[in-house]
Amino acid sequence: MLDIVGIEIPKVMQGKSLCQLLNNQQIPRRNDFLIEHLFEYPTMVKTEALRTERWKYIRYLVTDAYYEQLYNLETDPFEINNLAKNKEYNKKLEKFRNRCNELINHCNN
Repeated sequence: MLDIVGIEIPKVMQGKSLCQLLNNQQIPRRNDFLIEHLFEYPTMVKTEALRTERWKYIRYLVTDAYYEQLYNLETDPFEINNLAKNKEYNKKLEKFRNRCNELINHCNN
């Protein structure tokens, strides 16, 4: 909206202008995106998540520890089989942890 009316977009804003799409121009697509729910709410735990086309990584912020979930949405679209506890996915889990941290740090700077 800011771009449409010609207002400079503040650096603290995380979104991107969609004006190029409105003009039928190609724009680079993201490979992933960060989801955060950090508000104090009695029935919902604070959450950080990372979503790609194929994967969903979720970590619930409970005290000083994380409870994590990892789903392969291609083979498990209903998110039934949490792969976070499966040692076979340790490298992928670490990759998602690092990317999630990277995006959070980018947003905070």
